[in-house]
Amino acid sequence: MKNLIRLFFVAALFIGCNDASLFSPNNEEKLDSKLDGPSGQTIIEMQITGGFAGVNQQLLIDANRFVQFIDRRAPGGQIETVLTTEELNRLLKVFVEKDFVHMKPQYFDPNVADAFNYRVIYRYSGANKQVDTDYFGAPAELRVIVDHLLNLTKPLGGLTLEFKTSADQLRHGEKLTLALTATNRSATPITLQTGGQKYDFFAVATAVAGLTSRVAAQSLLWNWAYDKAFIAIVIEETLQPGESRTHTAEWDGRSNQGELLEGEFMLGARLVAQPGGYSALRKVVVTP
Repeated sequence: MKNLIRLFFVAALFIGCNDASLFSPNNEEKLDSKLDGPSGQTIIEMQITGGFAGVNQQLLIDANRFVQFIDRRAPGGQIETVLTTEELNRLLKVFVEKDFVHMKPQYFDPNVADAFNYRVIYRYSGANKQVDTDYFGAPAELRVIVDHLLNLTKPLGGLTLEFKTSADQLRHGEKLTLALTATNRSATPITLQTGGQKYDFFAVATAVAGLTSRVAAQSLLWNWAYDKAFIAIVIEETLQPGESRTHTAEWDGRSNQGELLEGEFMLGARLVAQPGGYSALRKVVVTP
């Protein structure tokens, strides 16, 4: 039986920032924070590039409160969470109060080298505004906006997902061991809001390999959770700095319908939590 149970999550992300209340929903909001996925309408975006090491990161905030953090240094994977209605409204209020739509297109300090560059894009309520800046050249009002967005990236950027397979080839009659490891690489604890289902593994055709892991997973041929049911509960699990948690499963090369597959496939993993998300994809060849 397909998993028809919708898990409810709490969108409370506690990080060290001046406006900690931004991540403190009330009890009613907790039940309203479902991880439904993006609607396709990005209303706030921040791209982070530059720096001495050459950072390339992207923060996307969707109209339905869904948040995605993508680090281009690990292509294909992404960390996700969801905001409450109050959290999103407060974030939008900052853009309005700081008059973002009337700011200049660029603010850069020419005397600063190797600075992080921030491209902030705001598409909401008829506005479509883009501002490029570094932190040193930004006026105070713009720094407030950048700070709010950076506060969102801290727990997301500190969580990494690593997916491994026991081999790159699977013969019919054998099984492949799959492993998803979630690690807190930040200096502060990360609390994962999860439920009865904590993870999933999936296989898709190589035709969708060029897409993001989340989109690829929507075209899956097999997934571990397909025939499982999970209790709808809320569980908090804390990863201390440097701590990892690994989930494993096996795949025998069959589809969700029990058909033996053959050819090249992309396998991936999902951490079902807030924050959670999708690993990068790995190619596996299934042979008779």
